[in-house]
Amino acid sequence: MKYSVYILLLLSLSTANSNYCLLPDIIDGASTNSREYYNIGDTISEEDQLYPYSVCHSDGDYETGSTFKFSDYTGYITLISMNATWWPACYDYISLMDEIIEFINENEHLKFIVSLDYAEVEPSYYTCQEWGDLYSELGEYGNSPLILNGDPDQLIWNMFAGSTYSAYVLLDHNMVLRYKFDMPNLYDFQYNYIPGLLNNLYGCTDTTACNYDPEAGIDDGTCEYGDICVDCSDFTSQLDCMSEPNCMWMGDHCMESIDDCMTYQTELDCMSADGCYWMGDHCMAGDSCTDPIAYNYNPIADLLGQDDGSCEYSPYINFGCTYDTALNYNDESNVDDGTCEYDFSDLNGDGNVNILDIVYIVNAILLTP
Repeated sequence: MKYSVYILLLLSLSTANSNYCLLPDIIDGASTNSREYYNIGDTISEEDQLYPYSVCHSDGDYETGSTFKFSDYTGYITLISMNATWWPACYDYISLMDEIIEFINENEHLKFIVSLDYAEVEPSYYTCQEWGDLYSELGEYGNSPLILNGDPDQLIWNMFAGSTYSAYVLLDHNMVLRYKFDMPNLYDFQYNYIPGLLNNLYGCTDTTACNYDPEAGIDDGTCEYGDICVDCSDFTSQLDCMSEPNCMWMGDHCMESIDDCMTYQTELDCMSADGCYWMGDHCMAGDSCTDPIAYNYNPIADLLGQDDGSCEYSPYINFGCTYDTALNYNDESNVDDGTCEYDFSDLNGDGNVNILDIVYIVNAILLTP
């Protein structure tokens, strides 16, 4: 199946003095719909994905009179916006929608769809065709959107908004609701939300690969097979770790070798390369950390005295002065770092330097055998 990313914009507009076109208590019969309401993180049900909507304005892919279903976009990313044509100020955002279509048309994975609520009220301002014509009249680019005769019964609106026009949502390629908005923002759509959803779309789609991603919709060529699938961190003994060609033992844990050290066949060549160490009969990469309590401790570097300050420690290790008689004693430290400071003039340790310290040292001398 060819996957692509579609943005479904079920157009959202505003009044002259508000971000919202219309509050729900103005909408006659809006609360009568029984369709499921979705929150962020919810997957659209099969019933709602298969519900048919009539296309009332063609974009060249869907023709007027044909049927659209959300299931058509399984594997796509969908941006939904809801709008009513019978509130005059609601067409304020049409020029912005036209600009968003222009951005979408530049990417083969993006597509734009409008859903209209043009139910008959007093009065009815625009038909579907008239609304589509507004994109040419008001927009800089004059794009022709795909428009659904979507919501005379507020079906889509009640699934995703249910409180006010304007309203927007983003669905991912698995039909999971990811974002909700009250008004459109081209910059955020283009640079924040869409790129993140696109990244999640790509992955390994081959079920026989060890890194198969069941959530991915488009294969990105990263599938791994065979020896490359070995996870070095799963090995808990040095013997098992070193038996794997791409794994190396680092003090107390096994890790992946991600450089060319293992290509060196002689100790001389190995030791002459930065970051490489000869481990008995093979060359391996390692950090130059010589502290045994560090995650990346390298005993060979320790033997050679090659510490470069690259040691990494558990977040539960707190370095500091652990001697309670020191001036800078830290009761939260659990590993002494050699920084303790003392006031050697306070001989009796009472925290004060006075005549009593002299008495203390005189007594110590007199009592010395």
